[in-house]
Order: sequence, then C-alpha cells, then structure tokens
Amino acid sequence: MNTPTLNDLLSLYSDRSLHELQGKLNVFNPFDVLRIKEHEIRHTNVLSWLFDPYENHGFDDFFLKQFILRVLGDRNEHQGLIAQTIRANGLKARCHREYRTDKGRSIDVLIVIENLSLVLLVENKIKSSEHGNQLASYLDSIRKKYSSDNADKEYTVIPVYLTLEGDEPSDPRYSGASYELIIELIKDSLAINSGVLPEQKVFIESYINTLENVVGQANQELIKVAEEIYAVHRKAIDFIVQAFVQDSYAQGFQQFIEQSNEFVIKVSRNNFSAFTTMAFESVNTIPVDRWFIENGDRPICIEFYKCNERKLGIAIVVGPITDREIRKRLLDDLEEAGFKFQKNARNEKSKFTRFYSEYEIFEALDSVEEVCQAMNKLYSQSLAKIRKAEEVLVGFSNSL
Repeated sequence: MNTPTLNDLLSLYSDRSLHELQGKLNVFNPFDVLRIKEHEIRHTNVLSWLFDPYENHGFDDFFLKQFILRVLGDRNEHQGLIAQTIRANGLKARCHREYRTDKGRSIDVLIVIENLSLVLLVENKIKSSEHGNQLASYLDSIRKKYSSDNADKEYTVIPVYLTLEGDEPSDPRYSGASYELIIELIKDSLAINSGVLPEQKVFIESYINTLENVVGQANQELIKVAEEIYAVHRKAIDFIVQAFVQDSYAQGFQQFIEQSNEFVIKVSRNNFSAFTTMAFESVNTIPVDRWFIENGDRPICIEFYKCNERKLGIAIVVGPITDREIRKRLLDDLEEAGFKFQKNARNEKSKFTRFYSEYEIFEALDSVEEVCQAMNKLYSQSLAKIRKAEEVLVGFSNSL
C-alpha cells in the first residue's frame, strides 16, 4: 500500500464533496430513532397503513392494487381475478393488523376486499422464520371463515409469505414476496401519486431509506458521489480504511479469504462482504451492470451477511446482468439444476436474485477468529451448492 503524504490527507479532509456526502448520510431518519428495522411488528404496522386505501398516505388503492397484481401474476390460476383487479374502480378493502384466528394465532395482515370477493393473507417475516405448521394453520382457518358455509359469499383467499429475500414458503399454496418488491411498489406509488402531502412524503421516503438499509440496497446517488471522491483521493482513503476501519467482521472476512487462493474479494463493508471463486471469476464475458465498487463484477457472487451479533448468513446471488434475456436463460439453467428462487426473479425490474441461502446462529461473532470460523462453517456447508452453481455458470457461458 502506498503511504499518503500529509497533504493527501489534508486534501481529502478539505474536499467539499466529502462534507456534502457526510451531510447526506447524516440525514435524520425517524425510523432509525425508533429502531424499526429490528422489530417485525413495526414493519407490519407501516405495511398495514400502506395497504389500506382509506388511510392518509395519499396512494388511495394504488399500492394495494399493484401488490395484488404482482402476487397474482405468479399464479396462472388467477387470470380472471387479475382482470377483475385491473377493472376495479376503487378497492373496497378492510385491513386488519394482528388478526386473531379461531385457533388463537395472529396473522400479521389480513385484507378483505369486498368488491373482488378476495381475502389477502400476508405473513411478514423480517428476521424470524416460520415455525411448525404456522402457514398451513393460518390458511386453513381463513379459508374456513370465508367459505360460503360461514360467510355471505365465497371468497378467494390469497396467502402471501413476505420476507427480506423472498424466501420460498414451506407451504406451496403461498406466494412468496420480497421486501425488494415492497420498495419498488412504494417508489412507484410516490411517482404516480403527485398529491401526496409533504409530511407523508417525508415519512414514506424515510421508510424507503430504512428498507433499503435492511435489504442491503445501496443508494446509487451516494455511491456515485463516493466513487468520485475515491477516484480523487484513493491513496488517502485506502490508508484510512487499512489503518482504522478494519473491524472484527472485516478482519474475519479477510482471514477467511486469505486461507485459499481460490477466492477473489468483491466488496467488504460493515457486516456485509462478497467474493467469487476462481470458477465464477473466470466468466468475464457476460456484461453486468454496476454491482460493487471495488473489484469488477461477475454474473454470480457469494455473499456473507452478519444479521446481528450472533447470526451469520451466506447466499449465492445472480446480479444485474445487462442483457435481460441472458439473465432469464441463466435463471432457467439454475432452476433446471435444482435451485429455487422467486418467480418474480424473471421480472424486468429484478436485479438481484438469491437462489441459495443459509443462516446459522453462533454463540458469538465478536472476535476475528469467531467470524472466520463461522464463515468457514457456512462455506463448507454450502460447498456442494457452490460447486453446482459454478458448473451451471461455466456451462452456460460456454454455450453462448
């Protein structure tokens, strides 16, 4: 590493763009104060508010209608209901939070839409996972309640399993949805509905920012500014990062990488890191849009996530391949090889698709050694899947 001069460091410190970036990063977000990202119930409350067309968010039924259409779009048996939803002039919906079933269980969000004879059941999972026969129990209770035997008419019940990454639900009757979809629909709702009041707009934009942090989406505007600063002050920034910013997670990841000459680092940030194997790295002829700042992009990479002080995850991800048709064909090959992902992964706006993920809770992730050992364990457990993904990608690349 080239050691910067004092003038290099002073130049970085005096850079106006750096201070402007700091100001943007320090923007007040009420959800950070409320620590909403750590509490599932808080997200459920905001989502219920957005789903309810009679609330004061200014979206009317746009957000709810778009959510229904995207969820139904993955199920061929609901084409008639899709047409009804599109034609509906206002959804007459009642939104219930923490709805109690006849078995005493609580469903996160239950939406009854009278003019569609539709009941939307949404089970929301941020950090927790489903347990027992939870999903089946919810669905059976609601189908019983809204059958023609117990209601004034027969309702169609659509169950949705909402998670950060769009995890595959254990009950195949459920449609999966991700928070990436929620972010997309909220942004679309803001863009379409120009009459949203300033107070509501600030609230909603703050929530978008919170969700982007939760799911790991970077603010592209801030990334661009950071790249420009880095291009000018690379020597000074590298020195600062090397000298001061290497925490136990980053050092643990570095130690993991250095164990083998098979790995290529793509990015290492606070509680998040990504890398490729040499097999993934060898596929360099498929154009990929901007993914990571540091080390060039590839169609597939492996990611580690530190979810909290004890929970670490690993995932294999298809990134933002420039050619949408090539991306779809690669997903087809991965699916044929036995990998699973959400059906909306093939949508035009989908950029990042996790087709394998594994999480584990450890006794602690405080030291460099603990982080490295945890990464080794997850990598070893995932090695067969990684090798299969390498085989698929290399074969796919050779077929182009």
